[in-house]
Amino acid sequence: SKVTPSDADSSLILFIKDTRRAMESMVGNKAGFPLHSRHRNVTEMIEIASRGQFICGAKFQCDVSPFHDTGKLNLFRIGKYVRTTDLNKGEKAERTSDFNSNHYHTVGEFHRHHLNWTFPNKNLTEVCYGGVFAVPASRVIFLSNQPSERQALKIIEDVLGRNASISLEEHFVERTWAGLLAKPLNEEESTLIRELQAKKGPNISNLKSSIYGAIRGNRSLTCS
Repeated sequence: SKVTPSDADSSLILFIKDTRRAMESMVGNKAGFPLHSRHRNVTEMIEIASRGQFICGAKFQCDVSPFHDTGKLNLFRIGKYVRTTDLNKGEKAERTSDFNSNHYHTVGEFHRHHLNWTFPNKNLTEVCYGGVFAVPASRVIFLSNQPSERQALKIIEDVLGRNASISLEEHFVERTWAGLLAKPLNEEESTLIRELQAKKGPNISNLKSSIYGAIRGNRSLTCS
């Protein structure tokens, strides 16, 4: 990279999808961003990313963690899909086979067989929905110097560059960004989040959910 270390330390990368959508109308919508409370504005994202952190544009409600059970997340799959904007026009969902040319069944299979990479934390992995996030440039440069991550980033670039209107890989990549770009939790941090997890009732979103694997928190601890 031609970016100097000082430039990288003071620079951020803001990723925004070019898909047109009324972002705020998607919050809390089962077809959009279920269990999310709001979208962060760009100023807020820049402020947080400037502290050296990966930050997602979509913010979960107080009793749902952006961290997902990694084993569950690896099992995420899509049976049928239609963009929300098209659904509002009356179009019907297409079968997976219609937009899954490489026949990947799950996120984990996509990672192992296409990216040759897996989530670094086998316990908990952060997920950012919506395709809007910010990350310090220094973090991207660091990952670009790691063979496995550099290869994964290049493959993802190729996947997104195909300009396909709908592809299953697009949704797998959406669930990959944070786990790839953010610094993984250490054991102590993972234990702390698990301790905040709800002990009664469903604490992991069910298999049919678009946020499958998300940790549900104990409201008395996470919403105070």
